Amino acid sequence: MIINTHLRVILLVVTIIFFVYIAWMIHKRKLSLRYSLTWFLASIVLIVLALFDGLAVNLAKWLGIETPINAIVVAVFAFVLLILFTLTITVSRNAERIRELTQELALLKEQLTTKSEQ
Repeated sequence: MIINTHLRVILLVVTIIFFVYIAWMIHKRKLSLRYSLTWFLASIVLIVLALFDGLAVNLAKWLGIETPINAIVVAVFAFVLLILFTLTITVSRNAERIRELTQELALLKEQLTTKSEQ
């Protein structure tokens, strides 16, 4: 079973728009290059899957899914979960770092006030 041409065109257009949007966000310095590489890679994979039906069909067979478009949806869902997990790790690290910096700042303020009182 191949992907419907209409769905392929939609997937291709949306992915290209997304790719351009990511590039624009990097250009405007609203998105770090570190995080954008993953999105660029995902966009390229989706473009390749939209252009070459055989890859999507093989992915569907490999995953045991009946239709290739469902396999793409499952792959995108898995990718989004992976991104969500890595961003959660980043947020956790940053929260811990903010807590440490806040404590250091409080100690420095205390030292400063003690020295200014002397």
